[in-house]
Amino acid sequence: MQPSSVSHLPPPVDDATTRPSSKNEPVPVQFSGKNGDDFTPTSSVPQGLKTEWWEVLIVVGAQVGNLWRFTHFYGGFDLLLLVPAWMLADFVSGMYHWFADSYRTNSPAVNAIFFDNFQLHHDYPRFITKRPVFNVSWEVSLPSFVFTLYLLLLLASTSTGSSAFWSSGLSLFSSFAFWISVTNQAHRWAHTAKKDLPMFIKFFQRCGILLSPEHHHFHHQRPQLRMYCITSGVCDRALEAVKFWDRLERLVFMVRTLVKNIVCFWCLFPSHFS
Repeated sequence: MQPSSVSHLPPPVDDATTRPSSKNEPVPVQFSGKNGDDFTPTSSVPQGLKTEWWEVLIVVGAQVGNLWRFTHFYGGFDLLLLVPAWMLADFVSGMYHWFADSYRTNSPAVNAIFFDNFQLHHDYPRFITKRPVFNVSWEVSLPSFVFTLYLLLLLASTSTGSSAFWSSGLSLFSSFAFWISVTNQAHRWAHTAKKDLPMFIKFFQRCGILLSPEHHHFHHQRPQLRMYCITSGVCDRALEAVKFWDRLERLVFMVRTLVKNIVCFWCLFPSHFS
């Protein structure tokens, strides 16, 4: 794993030209447009504007599963757990966003799955609005999709089909999976022109339930090293107040240095480890 930033990606290029490829970016990316946010890639790593059938299956299955769990299992206390789950999902989204923005590997395939889209996003913020919903949301829909399958198996394994196995822990994870499943779409809406958003989405953004463009704007200001949370942004202020991301970077640096020193010592003095 190696540190990365948006500067590791090639700079924007002229109209209808191709990004220079490298060992970390094997797939050429073609562009169309003029400048700034309108300068949009016409293909991206790994899938661009193409929607796969399995993306549709995962996203639709996750949202149907969310609705089924809410109607089949949830009581009053379960609904209250939506609030801590919302905050937890926002924090987790920030952790993953920070990781994907900051690091890369030497594997093009791994970079294509976990890093390239986030790092490309900083050069071309509105490209996320051009990508299909299913292409944007399938990764974050996986927890809800898999959890729904798990619950169906539990129900099938009971002779009466009883849901007595439901617990507060399962309810909390269910709510967390729901919020995570809408995270990338909330991020997408934060980059979408307000005139193109439904009224209820703009209402949720104004209330702070979903990430708002005004809040997310701070993350895209150079050097783009803060305000990483993208479900609602509710955790951002507290994390910035304690300099969480700076401290996390220092911790990563210390751990990496320690590991390198241990490996060097082991190579120089292997007898001490025998």
